[in-house]
Amino acid sequence: MPPVQPPSAGGLKARHLPVVEEPEPSAKAKLVQAAFGQDFIAQAPTLLVFWAIGSKSSEKYGERGRTLFAVQDATIAASFASLQAVAFGLGSCWIGAFDEDAVKEIFRKNIQSDWRPIALMPIGFAAE
Repeated sequence: MPPVQPPSAGGLKARHLPVVEEPEPSAKAKLVQAAFGQDFIAQAPTLLVFWAIGSKSSEKYGERGRTLFAVQDATIAASFASLQAVAFGLGSCWIGAFDEDAVKEIFRKNIQSDWRPIALMPIGFAAE
C-alpha cells in the first residue's frame, strides 16, 4: 500500500515530522522526561514528532492559520500516520501529554521559534 498524503489547509503542509531513531537514545530519554515519564517512548524503534508550523499557514490565512490550521495540519498528519502504521501491521500510540517547552528545547537546533509540538508517536511492533 503506497503512503497516502493527508489533506492540508490550502495545500501548505504547515507541519513537520522528524523521525527519532537509534542512535538517538539520549533524545528519546529526554522525550520520556518531557512526556512525564512515559517510558515506553524509549522502547519504540521509531518515534515521530509532529510539529505545527504556524508561520507557514499564517502567510495565507493570517492568525487563524497560525493558531488553528497549522495545528489541524499536524493533527491530521498524525492521524494518517497512525492509520498507516496499523495498515502495515505495526502499533502506534498518540501521545499528547508532554511539556511543550521541554520538547522544543530538545529539538531547538532543528526547529524555528514558532514551531509547536502537537503529538509524539512511538511506532513499532505492539506488545502482546
